[in-house]
Amino acid sequence: MSISREQTGLREAKVVTDADMVQFELRWFELGGGSAEEIRERFGVEPVAFFAHVHDILDREPPPAVSRYAIEGMKRVARARQWLAA
Repeated sequence: MSISREQTGLREAKVVTDADMVQFELRWFELGGGSAEEIRERFGVEPVAFFAHVHDILDREPPPAVSRYAIEGMKRVARARQWLAA
């Protein structure tokens, strides 16, 4: 008999980098950001924490290969999603 991870309450350890989070949001920012469910599943954090971290990354060290338009758009979405969660 096999037991699923969901039945044991265990989750696989995931190594997530800042670049992974930025790339995810880069794909989704024009649509208002990724879904809460996908963020939880993929990154193991609540959406408000995800968007706060992405905003911090973009303020601290914006990726040089990403346009200013995209960076500002991702920051705008991050602020909006945090505001909506409050």
